[in-house]
Amino acid sequence: MSMSRMSSQLEYMPSSSFSSPSQVYLSEILDEKPSSSSYHAYASASYLPSGHIIFNPGQFLDPRRELLPLVSNLDEIEPLVEEAMFATTGMSMPEDIVIRICDPEEFQQAFPEPERCSDAIRGFCMNNRGFGKSHIFIRRGDKAEVLLTIGHEIGHALSFPLQLHDEEAKAFAFSVAWMEQIKKRDIGGLGRSIRLGAPAENGLHNAALKFVVSLVEAGKDALAVFKGLISGEFSLSKKRQLESLITFT
Repeated sequence: MSMSRMSSQLEYMPSSSFSSPSQVYLSEILDEKPSSSSYHAYASASYLPSGHIIFNPGQFLDPRRELLPLVSNLDEIEPLVEEAMFATTGMSMPEDIVIRICDPEEFQQAFPEPERCSDAIRGFCMNNRGFGKSHIFIRRGDKAEVLLTIGHEIGHALSFPLQLHDEEAKAFAFSVAWMEQIKKRDIGGLGRSIRLGAPAENGLHNAALKFVVSLVEAGKDALAVFKGLISGEFSLSKKRQLESLITFT
């Protein structure tokens, strides 16, 4: 698929515009929360107490890697995000996706269920595609974890939400494409820190990652898998439904 067709399918905006917390306050975003019919939130961590299973960037990083300085402001990592985005898609960041790096208090305030916001949660996406700007909130942290978490959350925000398993597979497919480019191009000096194909520790993400990896190993490009999940060409949800029918037949 050409980049021009990809641009149309994913509804990219023509240029990028990042906003730091100093430009748009979290309270303003909370006031702008869309209605429940258009609002979808996805969290990134190893486990969310409500039972939702979520993404852990540490699973894709070499535990022996050099520890890096903490990132507490988007300005510190914005050039790397732009570089990774262009390397992955050939395009700049869309204007309708806003990314913020938050301190722990700001992060908990912005989280949809503050009482369930554990320290393990590294980021989340308020996907409001089609109704306004989508917002990605990232907890300040190690540069590698922050950059990988941003990539996963961008994977959620680039299209309308899918069914649960397909939504996670979609974000994982984009994450794999994102990490491949960071590793290949040594973006931010993180090439050696990334471990592609690391196993997940939980059911939902394990199934989603395995589904993506199986397609990539069969010769599909990770970004093509991402687009195929959006278009319906690939579907983990349908695959699981079929397997369930076979099991009970």
